[in-house]
Formats: sequence, structure tokens, C-alpha cells
Amino acid sequence: MLNFLIIRCKLFFAFLFFSSTCLYAQLDNHLLEERFDTESTEAGSVWLKLQSYNFLRNNEYFNPIISGETLLGTQLGSTVLYKPLPQLSIEGGVFFAQDFGRDNLRAFSPIFRISYQQDSTKIIFGNLHANYAHRLIEPLYGFEQAINRRLEHGLQLIRHRPRLYSELWIDWQQIVPENKDKPEIFWVGFTSEWRFLSSKNFHLSLPLQITLRHTGGQDLSVPVLLGNELNAAVGLKAQQDFSEGLFVKKIYAEFYGLHSSEQYGGPNEIDRNGNGLYYNLGIDTKPVHLLFSLWQGDGFNATQGGDLYKSFSQRGDAFSQAERALLFVRLFRDWIIQEDLSLSLRAEPYYDFQNELLEFSFGFYITYRPLFRIGQVIQKK
Repeated sequence: MLNFLIIRCKLFFAFLFFSSTCLYAQLDNHLLEERFDTESTEAGSVWLKLQSYNFLRNNEYFNPIISGETLLGTQLGSTVLYKPLPQLSIEGGVFFAQDFGRDNLRAFSPIFRISYQQDSTKIIFGNLHANYAHRLIEPLYGFEQAINRRLEHGLQLIRHRPRLYSELWIDWQQIVPENKDKPEIFWVGFTSEWRFLSSKNFHLSLPLQITLRHTGGQDLSVPVLLGNELNAAVGLKAQQDFSEGLFVKKIYAEFYGLHSSEQYGGPNEIDRNGNGLYYNLGIDTKPVHLLFSLWQGDGFNATQGGDLYKSFSQRGDAFSQAERALLFVRLFRDWIIQEDLSLSLRAEPYYDFQNELLEFSFGFYITYRPLFRIGQVIQKK
């Protein structure tokens, strides 16, 4: 424990040094999100919406917590969207995911969504505005989650005002089947960010993120762990914008304190708590984005979170490492070819202080999100 505290102190002061020249924030994944809103509020309009997400992610990991893997494939969602009212949209279509090297589709699913927006409030039922759009930090939502499980289903409430963004959702992941050999699983989340100080070029905000994963069910035919996993993060964010034409576009800084709590009953019951500190410092320039991330965890776990941040092995064995200290250096470049077509290239080496390992991940992503107006329904008055 003493050695870990010494490492924490060294890393903290090293970060103070870096922050004098380099500040940034959580990775910006907005180009990888689903394009959600139509460009028109005209009642009766009909749209064809395509969401193409193509990925290559190679994790060269050999640590005791998580194995390395290569993810290469394509995902496509195709829907028809109808707006019977300016505030209301109904959307339906299909989604499929293909991992290259696999004979069959990994996922094939219908898409259905009803969205209602009034002023700054939006309600969504069906397929949620999901994954990266929740704006969760990586310890609470791992990057690979959106590749392995793109669609989320349930109910969502979003409120977006000039100084306050908040979102509440429930993602129903699994129901109890008729033979009751599986539990019900749902994931509830709440995120909020209040910008309490804002001038022309400088902003300060307070983010709050809470998620709860519930596993339950009655009279199950097989013994399973039943209970809840709570994860929470509260932080402080600073942003400095610069004038157009300068080499440096934006400067950011983030700090989060995190807590995890797991309580499961049944075979091999679990009752444990963990904590973490997460710093992001970096700079956004014209040619490239640079991000330094420091993670210091103690017994932390989050099922939906990035596996590297967990203290418990994901390899299927009983290995655990309570203290985790990781330093990431992330380089990424985005090319916006046109409004609906973008390319992203990322390199993410990191150093594991406990295991004295230098490992890396790199990825290449292409998103194509066109939106076509295909008709107009004449409505009777």
C-alpha cells in the first residue's frame, strides 16, 4: 500500500507539470455516434436514415487483467423516419453487425423508436440514443461496448439547456425467459453537466454520472448471482477556447472522483466497494488531438466500463489487483470528408505501473451517416 501511495504522489505531481502546457478532456467520440435528429421540423416529412460504422481496433494487451484482441468489422442501421408532427418522429428499420472472419452475422435486429421533443426536453421510447451519446467517461463505459453491443432498448429522457445537460435512461438488456434459466438485467443511468461559469472563451462545469446495473428475477431454475452494481463519478471540467486560425484550437482539463459498489446474493455472493481517481489533460490542435489520461483505482469495478480500469481479471480466473495505476498517452486525428462522412485514426499507448508493462492500442474508424428526405405525407386538416 505504501508503494502505491508513493506512486500516486509521483504521478500527481507529474500531471501538475504536464498540465502547465497540455490540457484536454475525455475522448471526443461524437463522430462515432448515431446521427439522431433530422434537419427539418416540417410535419409530414419522411426521411431515410443510414448509420454505417466501420471499425478496426487492435488491443495489444498481455496484462493479467484483460487479454488483447482485434476487432474488425462493419455495422449498419437503416431506418425510415416519419414526422407526423414537428415535435414527434416515428422510426423503424433494421440493424446488422458483421465481424470479419465470422461466417454468420453477429447481430441482426429490428429498430423501432418514438421520439417526442418539446422545447429543450426530449423523450425517447424504443431504441435509445445510445453508447457514446451518454457522455460517460471510459471507466464507466468502455470504448469496446459500442462495438460489441451497439443497440440499447428502453426509455430515455434528455433535457438540454444552454448551461445544463441532463439525461436519464433505462436500457433493458435481458428478460427472464419462459424456462427461467436466465435473470432479468437492466442498466439505468443518469448524467448531468452544469456549466456554472461561462465567458466568451472560458468555461467551468460540474459533471455528475451515475449508473446502476440490476440483475434479478424470481423462481429461477438455475442458481445465479442476483443484486446490484452501482457506479458513480463526480468531477470538475475546465475549457479554454482560442480564436480561429491559431494552431491550438482548444485546451481542456478534467478531474473525476469515482466510487463502485457491488452487492450480489446467491452462489459466491459479492459485497465489495472500490474507488478511483481519473484525470484527463490534453490539447486540441489543427493537425492532431493529444490526450494524457491518468487512472488510479483501488478495488474498482464497472461491468459496462473499460476493462483496463477494473481491479478484477476479465480472463475468467480469480486474479485481482486492488491498486491500479495507469498512464495513457492518446493521439488521434479526425478527417471530416463531408458533413455525413468522417474518418478517425487513434493510437493509445499506456503504461501499467504495478505490472511494469508498456502496451498499446490503435484503431481506425469510418462513419457514414447520410440523411435523405424521400417524401412528404399530405395530412388532412
